[in-house]
Amino acid sequence: MAERVGVVGGGLMGSGIAYTVALKSDAVVSIMEVNDELLDRCRQRMGKLIQTGVQRGALTSEQAAGLGDRIRYVTDLSALGPAEIVIEAVFEDVPVKQKVFLQLDQLYPPTTILASNTSGLSITEI
Repeated sequence: MAERVGVVGGGLMGSGIAYTVALKSDAVVSIMEVNDELLDRCRQRMGKLIQTGVQRGALTSEQAAGLGDRIRYVTDLSALGPAEIVIEAVFEDVPVKQKVFLQLDQLYPPTTILASNTSGLSITEI
């Protein structure tokens, strides 16, 4: 698994992706949202996911603390930092997704895996 993963979009899907990556690996996960308000919501959502994991016995308190320490929150795409994998999880709008991928193409080398989380859009159109 990658050591560093970026997630663009910290909504329900993006938060879930970031949580799962951090839970199932030792990767440092950076989540990007467009402003501080949305980033705060993402932080709260991640806190609830981690807390639920502890309550259900999927995580110990120590594991939860370690998980929280490996998740970074940023409001600028370039602040995601180096990553082997970047997963786009913005809302379902082709022009928005295309803009994100254009920016990611400029920021990351060809060796970085750029992935999309889309449920109903054509990946070739994106």
